[in-house]
Amino acid sequence: MRRRQCYRWALVLLATVGTAAATGCTAADGLQGEQGRPQPQQEWEQKKNARTQRIVEAIRCREAEPALSDGELFARAMQDYWQREMHALWGKDESLNHNYPGANGNIHVTDSDCGLIRDTAGQPLHIERDTCYPFRLDKYNTLDRLTERLKAVPEFGAKHGFDQPGRHAGGWIYDAIVGELLQGRVSHPDREQLYLPEHADGRANFAVLFKRGSSIRWYGPDCCRLVNRDEAEAEVQDLRRRLAQWIIDADVFDDSYLSPELRKTLDMGKLRFLRVSYHDVDFTLDAGQGGAYALARGRVDNFNLDVTKYYFVSSCGQITCVWEGSGPCSQQ
Repeated sequence: MRRRQCYRWALVLLATVGTAAATGCTAADGLQGEQGRPQPQQEWEQKKNARTQRIVEAIRCREAEPALSDGELFARAMQDYWQREMHALWGKDESLNHNYPGANGNIHVTDSDCGLIRDTAGQPLHIERDTCYPFRLDKYNTLDRLTERLKAVPEFGAKHGFDQPGRHAGGWIYDAIVGELLQGRVSHPDREQLYLPEHADGRANFAVLFKRGSSIRWYGPDCCRLVNRDEAEAEVQDLRRRLAQWIIDADVFDDSYLSPELRKTLDMGKLRFLRVSYHDVDFTLDAGQGGAYALARGRVDNFNLDVTKYYFVSSCGQITCVWEGSGPCSQQ
């Protein structure tokens, strides 16, 4: 089953804190199990304390310096978002092989299409190609314009030899479509900012196409903005009512693991979250399809749903992953 089919009714709220499982241990047990390993209650307390420490450090990281404007905070958060997305590519094939047991470890679409170069031990060295960096689209910056432009793919592909042997490897077809047909401009998050302070509040005039290994994401001009905690919670409640149209991934809304004194000291109402929305316009596990499936056939894959994610942003402008998840909050 393709991943997108699993998305239809998914709702992920990373920040919902559940009740710790009962351990059956007493104080005399020291919450230790066999061979001295921590029991669930102790593990929960350790993780909770670690989360509390991370959020406190994140909120207070600029106490001795002038506060950043919302525009500066947004630009830094987006820079951090893209750097984290690029870093997450290195673990993408491993994750795909884990999620598709029938693949038997044979999925190499990310390493192949993105040009991920590893050492003999399999550790990351560098990214050889621009294929899986974000591409800025100034001219074809709406889904309607993108869809219309992709109608030229059959003729474009015939001229560029899409059907010739060897032309399908390593994301070549995707590179040709996004770089030539769509006039995309590659951005390298490790040394340049894709989003600037003036693009805050969804004011960008460009879209972004991003090949994240097996999937190709579309970020519209209004994809990304900063919201406060109340705005984020209201949006999540609204999106939950439209679950058939959206996937929601929210981080750190629940502050129940913080003490009342700490919540008051930190002024939780001033917390900022980065809201990121995107749409998967293509998906393939086959590295032999030139890095594209639907796009190479001149269409957008509209079966997928829109995805909205919220990330807690520190006062230094960095995504703070209080809860580990996928993508920017991956442990990869």
